[in-house]
Amino acid sequence: MKYTYYAVFHPNAEGQVEVTFPELGIATYGENMTDAQKEAHDALAGYLLVQEDTHSPISEPKKPWGQITASSGDQVIAVTVDTEKER
Repeated sequence: MKYTYYAVFHPNAEGQVEVTFPELGIATYGENMTDAQKEAHDALAGYLLVQEDTHSPISEPKKPWGQITASSGDQVIAVTVDTEKER
């Protein structure tokens, strides 16, 4: 199944990029933006696969892009995972 959630990408003081999925409580980071995008995809995929495998509920995103809270300098980016392809 294909899922899309919004992630907040936040550059930190060490030059890394922290990533959070506010609606899911998932967090990860990358050494740079490219790495952070890969890590965000992997973190979301892992979460979704566990939810599916344990037959746990997977909530639909509740907020559209413009309603995700982000600080100045942050980027809100959609991350899509197709769990059938991830298996």
